[in-house]
Amino acid sequence: MNKWITLILVLLIGTTSCVDEIDLRPFELPSLTKSTVRRVEAFELDSALFVATDEGVMLLYGDEQILFDAGSYDELLEIEWTNAEVLYAPTTDIFWVIADSAFLRVGRNTFDLHYDRTNFYAPTKSYFDYALSPDGKLYRLGYYDEVWDPNSGSFFSDYMIGIYEFVGNPNNTWKETQTDLGVNSKFLADPTFVFAENGDLIINTNPVYVVTSFNQSEVVADSISKTGSGFKFRTSYQPYLSETGHMYGLFSEPTFLTPVVAVVDHALNEEEVRLHALDENCEMPSSSQGAVKLLDWQSDQARFFVQVFSSPQTGESEELGYIMTFDLASDQCSLRSLRSHPDLKWSEGINDLDILEDKVYIGTREELMVYDLNTDDVTSYLFNAIENLSVQ
Repeated sequence: MNKWITLILVLLIGTTSCVDEIDLRPFELPSLTKSTVRRVEAFELDSALFVATDEGVMLLYGDEQILFDAGSYDELLEIEWTNAEVLYAPTTDIFWVIADSAFLRVGRNTFDLHYDRTNFYAPTKSYFDYALSPDGKLYRLGYYDEVWDPNSGSFFSDYMIGIYEFVGNPNNTWKETQTDLGVNSKFLADPTFVFAENGDLIINTNPVYVVTSFNQSEVVADSISKTGSGFKFRTSYQPYLSETGHMYGLFSEPTFLTPVVAVVDHALNEEEVRLHALDENCEMPSSSQGAVKLLDWQSDQARFFVQVFSSPQTGESEELGYIMTFDLASDQCSLRSLRSHPDLKWSEGINDLDILEDKVYIGTREELMVYDLNTDDVTSYLFNAIENLSVQ
């Protein structure tokens, strides 16, 4: 017996120099992606991805994966993901999800859900917008009062803009700054806005306001009146300030039932507002349902998902849809088809999608799929994770 023990020890000692050291780190399989996917939002410039499913939430920071399983975070089951707004702050690596009165912040070491009980000014409480400042703070714009001069002889009034900074404590959700910046009732619309890199707050109403500083005692802003050829400019949605100084936005909010019809374009001066109509500049495939989602803005270009409907009843289609690139400087469009695949034959099952680098992350009724734009191959995200783990 002892000689066998001695032999085994000799063999172990003799082979230790041939054994590779392996750094074993815990890896959690993203099994929550093998369920109905409700929301997919990519932030390509920051290599960040947000995915919400019926089983939880997954965050990607490049190759780093963070999972919040609904079994442990049951608050996720209360959120209506389809109509939620998803924002990302690269300075803090925090994703914000706003769904009605629910405000969710998630990140590497962050999970916080806050419910807003604020009683905003009732006549205009449905007119508002949210945006993140360069330092990652969440702001809301809305109207806090209506002013009408009975001696003006006019039936129109002015609605005054309020700036609200999210504080999210149990006693108060917002810190309010009341301004003397007004929007005439004939131009009343959502006060959409963006922050410039230098911190200026640009309010995308008519007139446009460029707010260079604000606090509860003083607001400094310039006003720019706007006109549009053949239409009255009120606002635009999902606004974006390009590096060329153009403020772009959508003429209306797109959905999978009401596609984008035009992009609104204006500079921060007295120049006229322009409309870039998609049907006039982009030749849509006859089988498409239009541009149903804005994927991203890149300088003077906008990318959209153009949906093509197919189902077992309509028969297999060669395309699931198209990625459309609209160059607003030249009014030129290009289409890149997303081919159907044995693992994803019909577009009927697609709930949401977005692009990150050379991959399209597609949320379906069954799971999260990945479409490789280099090869037109479609694979399961969970299968890829398992395969990558097995080769490490």
